[in-house]
Amino acid sequence: MNDARIQSLFENIDNFGDGEEIGYNSPLGRWLKAHTNNGKQDVFISASGTAPSALYRFPNLDPDGSNIENFVDAGNVYINVADYPLFVSFEGGHWNDWNTEAGAQNVFDIPWIHFWLPGGHGVPSESMQPTEHGARYLPSLKPFGSDRVWNLGQFLGTGWRITAFATGENDTSFADPAVAINTDTGGIIASMFHKAQPNWRGADPRGICVVEFIANYLTEHGNITSVDSTPSDRIEISDSVQSAPYKVGIIYFLPSNRQPQSNMDVHLIRLLKSAQEIYASQMQSHGFGRQTFTIETEVIYATGQFNSSYYRTNTYTKIRDEILSRFDTTDTVYMIATDIGIETIDGACAIAHSGFLSSDSTLWWRVSGGLFIIPTQGDCSTPWITAHEIAHTFGLVHDYRDNAYITGLGTQTRLSECAAGWLSVHPFFTGKTEDNENTTIEIRSQYNGHFEFQVSDPDGVHQAQFLIPATFADPSPVGTKLHGCSTFNGKITGVASFHVSGLSDNEEVKLQVIDVHGNIVERKFRVKTVLFGDVNSDGVVNVLDLVFVADRIGKKDPMADVNSDGVVNVLDLVAIANAF
Repeated sequence: MNDARIQSLFENIDNFGDGEEIGYNSPLGRWLKAHTNNGKQDVFISASGTAPSALYRFPNLDPDGSNIENFVDAGNVYINVADYPLFVSFEGGHWNDWNTEAGAQNVFDIPWIHFWLPGGHGVPSESMQPTEHGARYLPSLKPFGSDRVWNLGQFLGTGWRITAFATGENDTSFADPAVAINTDTGGIIASMFHKAQPNWRGADPRGICVVEFIANYLTEHGNITSVDSTPSDRIEISDSVQSAPYKVGIIYFLPSNRQPQSNMDVHLIRLLKSAQEIYASQMQSHGFGRQTFTIETEVIYATGQFNSSYYRTNTYTKIRDEILSRFDTTDTVYMIATDIGIETIDGACAIAHSGFLSSDSTLWWRVSGGLFIIPTQGDCSTPWITAHEIAHTFGLVHDYRDNAYITGLGTQTRLSECAAGWLSVHPFFTGKTEDNENTTIEIRSQYNGHFEFQVSDPDGVHQAQFLIPATFADPSPVGTKLHGCSTFNGKITGVASFHVSGLSDNEEVKLQVIDVHGNIVERKFRVKTVLFGDVNSDGVVNVLDLVFVADRIGKKDPMADVNSDGVVNVLDLVAIANAF
């Protein structure tokens, strides 16, 4: 307050203390109302990290139209310092009822955002490193550990434009401090230094960085509707479906006894656009440009044949069968938003469906379209759950190698390198329609967890993914998970090798291959544990298995001549083993 730069910018500076922040008619409450829609851009700073009821009555008594939401929506600036914004209230010297995550969600009008690190409360803080924007606007900002971070991916496609002044040392999708500007209202929310540390150890950056934010950033960006310093560099995503052969659409599924919820169209379109933006941002970060899928923004209303109670058991199968009987999913993926009075689908957040075809039950070709079923509300009705389920319709399975992956826990917004490479040639991302069934997949050898496959396609092989069974140690023990991938960059033929431990005899593994046109083929294989005496039914063992045997008994050479077809007779193998 005493900084000369601040004093030069404002006609009046008011300071509210204990007892003046309780209720909408308190001195602070009256100040907020008087400075809402007064023709000027005013700034309110909450330096406590809590939410006094002059701003927002606890616990979430005004989810829409609170003092602070009206203040921001009028184009003003709210700066929160010290902890999770709007989470709790501390009045009269004691803790009051908590707003929890809903406080920020209601003021931002984004029902899925939160400021937790993965793992929630109590996990180690994330080291924040200043960005270029941080160095420019907050020169006093130094690295520090944030306990409650901005999850940047959660704001994609929402109408809020974010500038991060510092991002995570290990994950740049986390930020603190950061600022959001509403592109519709011009309202600004900044939240800084979410550190559970009332007495800052070392030089305290909080006061000086608030000064620098106001003096440097707000004087440059105040009263504007975009944070982007170079908006011409941003490529907007087209909603046009006129020339898009593949698209993602929305079906609002209502049981026969329910009426549509108001503004549900807006929520569902926002949900899908946010997921669309997540993919565009992630594909760009992997070097593929802002590739993403095209969406159909007209919501289709579908009334079910039965009432709500019917669909609350075996939900997925019942709704899937009705939708597939009425809608063509050949070139379309449908997001089926179900309004059946519960917030899960058969106990899961959402369930995806896509099909395979085969002429001989050996090679299976994936059908291009599909659907996924998701609830209309609750913790599962979020952009990242939506993005997770869409990934399955594109052929991507669960990937538990990193919890931050979209196809991992379903709560994050990062694509793996394998996933981004896969999608770079997928028809829903390229618009290509050159269907063919020319891919072949053969297994060359498997021994002791080592698998070697030969894949071929006259059009060119793009990528192969090795899928293994999920286990009870994984977030979901159901189905398969990605073990790894091999990239071929259009080669006509190539070899993919993988090694995995812990598989048992007769378990099923898969190799799925995508060619340069985005056609997907899958083949299944049974695990065989190859030891010294185990051979194939034809009495021969592959030469690579022979090399493995040599390694196991301490020799580093193949040890024997082999036939021109690359195999050695089992009797020769026994003789070689005996010789050592």
